Amino acid sequence: FIRVMEKESGLELDWYREYWVNTTHTIDYGINDVVDNDEGKAVLKLQKIGVMPMPLDVVVEMKDGSKKMYNIALRIMRGNKTFQGEIAEDWPWTNASYDLQLDVAKEKIAKISIDPGVKMMDVERSNNEWQNR
Repeated sequence: FIRVMEKESGLELDWYREYWVNTTHTIDYGINDVVDNDEGKAVLKLQKIGVMPMPLDVVVEMKDGSKKMYNIALRIMRGNKTFQGEIAEDWPWTNASYDLQLDVAKEKIAKISIDPGVKMMDVERSNNEWQNR
């Protein structure tokens, strides 16, 4: 089954099999903060709270109504899925935190969501959204 999934996706999935079959670890990602860097661009600070690593889809909604979509693959996947958005730098799966550099200022952002399509089995979804107030 895993070999078929690897052939179809073109991704390395041994890590997925290992976590899903041999552990009872859970998935939990959250947004820690959004800050502006020295160049006035927003930095989304993400945290892996649960033990099980997963690639992330992140949607940034602007105050003007436009949206930007990002995919953050795991480095152990050795590739990226086909995605209609921006492919971000791989997240080293052993790192508990990750900074996603955005190309807009924090003040222009209305909302940021992790996995807005609810495709990931995140055990605590309350920390998957950030609203700019």
